[in-house]
Amino acid sequence: MPKPIIKGVVRVLRPTKYELLWKGARSQENQTRLDALLLTGLRYVEAQRLQQNEEWLDGASVLERLES
Repeated sequence: MPKPIIKGVVRVLRPTKYELLWKGARSQENQTRLDALLLTGLRYVEAQRLQQNEEWLDGASVLERLES
């Protein structure tokens, strides 16, 4: 079994592990969410924030307010 890939405190999933996670999703909606997170690089909490603030989407890009 290959050694896990660790970057800082984050474990990077290999394609086979992602496939197992995807197949284990309880619904097609959850599979779609997993794919969206993978393809956008968003963390789950970032995707939730984006969903709650639709005004951040302008059709061409995502505008996120930076905390100061």
